[in-house]
Amino acid sequence: MVERTIRYQPFKTTDGDYETLLGFVRKNVMLLSPDFDPPATRTPEWVEPEGERHYWTRRGWSQGDGKRGFIVTFRQTIEPRYDGIAASGVVVETYGLPAEMELMVTCERSWFEPRYLELRVAGPETAVDGVVRAFEGEFGPIAGRIPGQQELDTELIGIRSALRWQEWGAAKRRAAYILQFRPDDPEALFALGVASGATGDVQQALDLLARAVVLAPEHHDAWYNLGIAYIESGEPQKALEALERARSLSPTNPQITKQLSRARKLAEGG
Repeated sequence: MVERTIRYQPFKTTDGDYETLLGFVRKNVMLLSPDFDPPATRTPEWVEPEGERHYWTRRGWSQGDGKRGFIVTFRQTIEPRYDGIAASGVVVETYGLPAEMELMVTCERSWFEPRYLELRVAGPETAVDGVVRAFEGEFGPIAGRIPGQQELDTELIGIRSALRWQEWGAAKRRAAYILQFRPDDPEALFALGVASGATGDVQQALDLLARAVVLAPEHHDAWYNLGIAYIESGEPQKALEALERARSLSPTNPQITKQLSRARKLAEGG
């Protein structure tokens, strides 16, 4: 027996497209267990109520009988502390397979991560390889297509939320994704630079933020973070220049004024 997990992320698809996922699972479960043929009987849909701490709903239904079949579960969660950012997903899984066998497909997004599509399969190696090939053949072209400009702009919205809530890993992944297709996108360079600096890679932060301010010279946040990166790299004079530029673009920002004082003190040997 072997286990495999295949994930495509980001993955663009219609929310709640369970029919495609159910069709894939129903067709390919036969590779794991050729006699797996549950009836088409569908149970009534169930719904879980709104929770106390989070606003969420969870609903689903099953197809089959008590011994074998498929379970389809939907989830929609809205987290108030993240300004109502929603997380949603659909899971299609099998039940009643022989021992140690599994087949499940999940299409989901979390608070700051883009949507992903994931296959989890376990069983005899030849059968598992067949399911994986089928998954890659059906969904690989969708995952590999070039995103449209509107889709990339939507990713930028997610990046801003990730930066605000200091979800550095999510910001890095989304920014790197945008830069594959728009290598000179100043917002993506800015986000990746900030996240790099926050996670200890000061040199990368300097390189990315320096590119961002060349492409977007009026971007005061980029100038401000470039100044911080220069302070962290032990270059207070360059930090002064960057922070002065930031203040000229945002003269009432108290954080810029605070960091300017810090840079001056360091430049004077204090």
